[in-house]
Amino acid sequence: MAGAVAGLYDWRALVQARIVRFAPRVDPVTWERIGAEVARIVAAPEPCTPAMARLFLGTLTALARFAEARGYPARGTVWLSEELICAFTEQGCAHLSASTRASYASRLRRLALAAGVNGRAVPLSATDTARPYEAAEVGRLWAAAAGQRTPELRADARLLIGLGAGCGLSAAEIGWVRAHDVRACPAAVVVAVRGVRARLVVARRPFEQPLAEAAASRMGQVVYLLAPHRFKARERAASATLAKIRLPEQAPALATRRLRATWLAALLEAGVSLPVIAAVAGIDNLAVLTAMLRHVGRR
Repeated sequence: MAGAVAGLYDWRALVQARIVRFAPRVDPVTWERIGAEVARIVAAPEPCTPAMARLFLGTLTALARFAEARGYPARGTVWLSEELICAFTEQGCAHLSASTRASYASRLRRLALAAGVNGRAVPLSATDTARPYEAAEVGRLWAAAAGQRTPELRADARLLIGLGAGCGLSAAEIGWVRAHDVRACPAAVVVAVRGVRARLVVARRPFEQPLAEAAASRMGQVVYLLAPHRFKARERAASATLAKIRLPEQAPALATRRLRATWLAALLEAGVSLPVIAAVAGIDNLAVLTAMLRHVGRR
């Protein structure tokens, strides 16, 4: 029995040492927000091995970054909801093979079980970060984008707002937009969305000109619009850009999830039918839209 107890403590110590040594490919500011919660959750499964812990750490960190880019709070109970696990594997991992996505989902569900997460979906309106921006808030964010410290960051901040609040793209989708995906047609500006939910989205009028100008500035180039010099992990380009943006005190926090919610609310307020909105938003569950109705007319 004494040997068994010693062995038990040995693997726990090895797993804890592996967690402490983990070096994520994440900027320090982001890791400061999510790191402690990632470590806490990965320490929960029993039994575990250092090799398993390494896989858990990498996958959960990717999920946490995916969730943060959409405005979710840094809590394991939120990250490991079935809704977010499905969204992460379908949207955030769209560039990976089906077998890899299945492995990621399996790891995350094991962590959810160990952490005691009940698997209930986190609705769009569950947190303040799902609330649409008011028109004045969007104006302050746009002004703040113009005040960023470099021309590249100013352009990227405007693209985040334009593709989020103007077209309803998720953080991962924004990262994959190329210059030739934005098309200036006679009657509208249309954005071709890539990935598993490929679709065409008509930009809202206030954002047509900035998006068209951004695309025209790179006419003839096969390049990404946002952070064009970043070639790896394009699904993280939006969250990486968000981490660099500095906002004045009078501006609200910038979250891609709230930008998308702003776009959804604008369509609902315009009287567009729910099935049509679901189609252009790449949404399978109309409950996501009905949760938005509480915000309509209150902005």
